[in-house]
Amino acid sequence: MRTSILMNKFIYFSSILSALPLIFMFIMLGQPVSPNATGLSTTDSQKQFRNSWLYLIMSSEYANYSKNFRLAAIDYLKLYELTKNVDVLNHLISAFIASEDFENALLFLDEQLSHQETDDLLALKLALLFKYEIVIKDKAMDQVFDFHSKLAEKKVLAYLELLNFTPSQYSLAINIFRRERNNISLENPDEFLLYLMLASNSWDEALSQIKKFKEFGLIQADSADIVFKELLKRGSTSVLLNWVESLERKHGLKPHLLMMKAEIFRAQRKNNLALLTLTNAVKIFPKNNQLVFAKAVFLFDNNLLDEARNTLNLLLTNSYRRNEVYFLLGAIAEADKLYPRAVEHLLSITNYDPDIYFISRKKIAQLMCSAGQFDEALELLNWLQIDFPAKFIEVGQFKADLLINKNQFELAMTVLNDDLSKLDFDRDLVYTRALVADRLGKIKLLEKDLRKILSIFPNDADALNALGYSLTNLTSRYKEAYQLISKALEIKSDSFYILDSMGWVYFKLGDLERSIFYLEKAYELSQDDEITQHLVEALNANGDFEKARIILEKS
Repeated sequence: MRTSILMNKFIYFSSILSALPLIFMFIMLGQPVSPNATGLSTTDSQKQFRNSWLYLIMSSEYANYSKNFRLAAIDYLKLYELTKNVDVLNHLISAFIASEDFENALLFLDEQLSHQETDDLLALKLALLFKYEIVIKDKAMDQVFDFHSKLAEKKVLAYLELLNFTPSQYSLAINIFRRERNNISLENPDEFLLYLMLASNSWDEALSQIKKFKEFGLIQADSADIVFKELLKRGSTSVLLNWVESLERKHGLKPHLLMMKAEIFRAQRKNNLALLTLTNAVKIFPKNNQLVFAKAVFLFDNNLLDEARNTLNLLLTNSYRRNEVYFLLGAIAEADKLYPRAVEHLLSITNYDPDIYFISRKKIAQLMCSAGQFDEALELLNWLQIDFPAKFIEVGQFKADLLINKNQFELAMTVLNDDLSKLDFDRDLVYTRALVADRLGKIKLLEKDLRKILSIFPNDADALNALGYSLTNLTSRYKEAYQLISKALEIKSDSFYILDSMGWVYFKLGDLERSIFYLEKAYELSQDDEITQHLVEALNANGDFEKARIILEKS
């Protein structure tokens, strides 16, 4: 109760602080602060105070802070009627919009426009008219679209976004704009219509709209790229090719259009035609680095590494997308097994682009581990954890995986212990340490870690299975192991790992019939070496030597 009272006081005090600008404004205007100055009774004073500008400011701001926008609008309206202050009018309109009372928002926006007509207010009014008609599904109140001074379409679009238009509402806005186009003056009406189509996911309409432009400028190119990628994902390659070719006939050869054609041919698996298109495009526009880069990526993806390397080196001389170029050069050097050269390229990547820098450092560490330079790799990754604290766990898991894949279990244990000492708990790192403990035969640590996980996630099938399987292999506690594996199998009945564990614990318990049943089910799902080994051993123990021999020959 005490906490609740204190919190309410804090919220109330915060609301007063948020209202201070308005309070100071009214003080500067000389508004009377104290209702008792008139000598009224206490009851009358309270009534008068409730109708004073000070009370209304605090009440409206508190309601606004509490997101009770309807109540805020009521109090702002009283305050505006009392003061006729334009700043209050701004708050009032905002409260009406937040409470989705668009009719009153428009009514008082017109009053605000009567004081001062600005492009921003007109853009807001147009956006509100769209929203109002869509929400009430009727042209009520005789709302008139009458905008004869040219508005910037980007301002109107920004207000549509602030009004939380949905794709379906943008689609309805298209119809309204087409109907009222003669009454709405915009700087670029065709571009406004195109943006509405993109926002409403009307891709086919957008295709047609882009065809209408007399010039193919940056806006059209960007919009065309959005439409193109969406329809390419849907597999509409023939439609897209006809569209691109129609744009070429109208606007001539453009780098954007040539790259689109190459992507279409690539999607159609016509790689020779895609490469020919890019090669010719680079000849036509030799100074267009974007085209040259697209060609280099295509060459790399199609394993034409020598030509890709030459093209990328050309981009380096032009200082174009250096980080990405160095990354691709590193990948080519790695493919050629020139690991020191690969590291050299990757080290040239700067942290100007954090994402590619992060990936490049992980790749360098991987190459160092492949060369047996474990200490150097770990030092690099430790610094990466410092540089990217939000990815501390991801890098920690990466370090452990690198070492485990190289059978460096002791070193992996040291790394995991160090990272986990800096964390309260992380399920995946603890689970990985348990697996490493298993490989090192440290049954006490393995059991401690897995039981820690199960104390927090009792239905973690992987942890249940790992503990059960380890108890089967490393101890004689087979009945306890059986209980754990049984629970895991109830949770994940189609896991070949758990089926294998169940077959193996039955083998240890001496039930060969059930052992073979579960091991064969696991083998049907995966011919993993360990599963195969378990099945063969169980078959031999059961005297099924011929069946075991056939399975061994297949493995």
